[in-house]
Amino acid sequence: MNITVILFWISLYVYVPILTPYSQDIGAGVQLIGMIIGSYGFTQMLVRIPIGVICDRTGKKKNFVIIGCALLFLSGLGLYLFKNPILVLVFRGLGGVAAGTWVSFTVLYTEYFKEDQSASSMGNILACNSFGNLLGVFFGGVISQSYGYASTFIVAFITAGLAFIISFFVYENPNYIKSDVSTKEVINIGLNKNVLIPSVLAIFMQAIIFSSMFGYSPAVNKLGGMTSFQLGLVSTFFLITKIGGSKISGVQLGAKYGFGKRISIGFTLIGIMTMFTVMSSSNPIFSYLVHAIGGCGYGIAISLLMSYIVSETEKGKKTIAMGFFQSIYGIGMFVGPVISGYFINWFSYGFNYMILTLLALICATYSFLFVKS
Repeated sequence: MNITVILFWISLYVYVPILTPYSQDIGAGVQLIGMIIGSYGFTQMLVRIPIGVICDRTGKKKNFVIIGCALLFLSGLGLYLFKNPILVLVFRGLGGVAAGTWVSFTVLYTEYFKEDQSASSMGNILACNSFGNLLGVFFGGVISQSYGYASTFIVAFITAGLAFIISFFVYENPNYIKSDVSTKEVINIGLNKNVLIPSVLAIFMQAIIFSSMFGYSPAVNKLGGMTSFQLGLVSTFFLITKIGGSKISGVQLGAKYGFGKRISIGFTLIGIMTMFTVMSSSNPIFSYLVHAIGGCGYGIAISLLMSYIVSETEKGKKTIAMGFFQSIYGIGMFVGPVISGYFINWFSYGFNYMILTLLALICATYSFLFVKS
């Protein structure tokens, strides 16, 4: 299972550092690029809750692991074969559908462990997820520097193909107890303020991140003169410090601050990144530092928002609450890049990043004042 997870996320992230400049090269305007970036989150938003409910009702999670790897293979292959902006939009969206099956990966993985080991099991699979992200963006930068943008799509469908083959050998407990959770119960859990407030904050957070780091920042840095390899390093530093931020958010910061203050710190660091993105685009070292700060903030904020939901949701409803959270923040992944595309088209990259910085600081202030400490 670990190998499948790593290959899965390599396939999804190997072309992320070059997707925006590649889309520009084949003729996509900034508004269409926003839709290409956002399609990943939009399709996830649509499928994650239904996939989670089907998995719980049927007990068949391995099927979705296999389907997710197959869709990812088709996504990478389509991105490689078709150099048309509209088809790039379609196949990137298909990658989002594949990413939506991630909920089946996580639930299946936790079944390999005893109930009192659920936290450590989640840590294990998220470590594999992060390792796959890192390998993807780093080698994506290296490969595209040497062989061109299209080479990353070849790596994407090859790694997805390997994951697809290995997924047939993933073990699934045939005696899994099925759930009869209703749609009404899912809605009621999602509307609980202890789930809804962190989810709304996550919408804004993902809107900022997918409008910057995973969106237009590669285009900004390319305009500043960075190479494909340097674009990959920017993403690598961001993801490395994201892992570090996740680690320090609990023990080191938790001893001094409550949830609200720690989440506020995360949004503030994200705001520092967006504030200096354009300014640092012509200086790779400065850009690495800026995005390392933002990655740390992202790791702090996302891990604490998830932890808050788990800690404030009653037993037996935590998985549903997390499924709602992961689904609804897809709104930010989609809406953020689309709106940013219009800001950039009407005004400039600088104006867009000013708005993102303001949004991050508003979220930081709200978290500091209103989220339970």
